[in-house]
Amino acid sequence: MKLEKIVIWFSEVKFRYGIIICCILAIVIALLLNFLKDNLLEDWYSAISNTLIALSASVMVSFLWNKVIFDHTQHYAKSGIRDYFDDFSEVQIAIAKKIEKAKNVEIFFMYGSTFLNANSSAIKKLMKKKNSNLIVMLADEQNNFLPIYEQYWNYEKDQFKKSINKTICELKKWHGEIAQENRCNLEIYKFTKGCFTYSYYKIDNDIYFVPSKAVAEKSFKPITIYACKTTNENCMYERVGREKAHMIGSGELVKIYPGGSS
Repeated sequence: MKLEKIVIWFSEVKFRYGIIICCILAIVIALLLNFLKDNLLEDWYSAISNTLIALSASVMVSFLWNKVIFDHTQHYAKSGIRDYFDDFSEVQIAIAKKIEKAKNVEIFFMYGSTFLNANSSAIKKLMKKKNSNLIVMLADEQNNFLPIYEQYWNYEKDQFKKSINKTICELKKWHGEIAQENRCNLEIYKFTKGCFTYSYYKIDNDIYFVPSKAVAEKSFKPITIYACKTTNENCMYERVGREKAHMIGSGELVKIYPGGSS
């Protein structure tokens, strides 16, 4: 049994036994009060009974409150979410450092030239590590949504196409400059059909998830959610992985390198 499941099981058992103990305590208090009733002055009896009832109630409420907090914590923790950032620029340095040390990196974005320009050194260091893996997924130049994004975000016509071609050419060039026996495994995919509602950066067991902005203003920066892989199959890390696998299976993501056409 994995550690997370053991912790959950232990907490649930503790809660059940806590409720049982509270019930037993309530019965004991009732018997004790009944026993003391004829042996104490009325004022003393009232004071003792009120104190014992208050203690019993507080213990019961404490167990129930801890259970509520635990349930909410578990519901949140299963997603794997660990942090939130107002702006992607707040995590770029952290991402670059992790890429340099990583074994497996997976990136999904629209065109990538901005990211590559800012993190070329980290990408090149990863490429020089034998038995490491780099997967890059970006828009197909023929994706029907690109002209719409260019128009909406007020970019020049075909600017995204040029950026995509530049990203692909640079990745291939950097990879090709390294001796085959010393370089990472590089795969490049094109996203052929869908629109871009998010981008993400998987680095070993971490993921930085960036929802796409909905506003046209260029200066508006989207948020970034940082999460880790957990044992829960529905955590953010696993859900994104299943969506990627589905897109490959449906032909929405097509491998162009190695093999394929550019």
